[in-house]
Amino acid sequence: MNDALTLYQDESQVASIHGYVYPIKDVVPETFFIKGADCWGWGTWKRAWDIFEADGNKLLQEIYDKQLAKEFDFGGTYPYTKMLQDQIAGNNDSWAIRWYASAFLRHMLTLYPAKSLVKNIGLDSSGTHCGESTQFSGEMSSLPLGVAKITISENISAREAFSMYFKSQKSFLRRLAHKVMLLMKVDAL
Repeated sequence: MNDALTLYQDESQVASIHGYVYPIKDVVPETFFIKGADCWGWGTWKRAWDIFEADGNKLLQEIYDKQLAKEFDFGGTYPYTKMLQDQIAGNNDSWAIRWYASAFLRHMLTLYPAKSLVKNIGLDSSGTHCGESTQFSGEMSSLPLGVAKITISENISAREAFSMYFKSQKSFLRRLAHKVMLLMKVDAL
């Protein structure tokens, strides 16, 4: 990740470098770009973080004005628009959804590895908003990742692999969202 941060530090179209990748089944290149940004195991630069828009209303309005909700939601396979609506309504305090939207709306890209370089331990039921789950756990690479400069454009096949993964997880995500809402109601009591 540090090598990639150095390699792409002056590339204004690159928003961040990611160490985590969803446990997708499709074969993808050793590294690839996806439009937007993410929040599990990542790094960025001040020049990229400067585009962060804290106002969720502005972001959502721009997504609607440009008719980008379906693309923002990976073809309707993940409820990112709903997550942004919930942030605006005060139902979550996610900076991550606003980071993703900020980068997405500026056509910025995030570099991902084909296999995770970090272990996602955030779904062990010790956190504020999630119960226990292994749905986002995948194989962590045991080998170093070769980082070489690649064309700075979204890898459509990798984006489709993310969409297929999200689609396969929809019923799980509904259950997880239901549990989160129940936990939030218990906390409010």
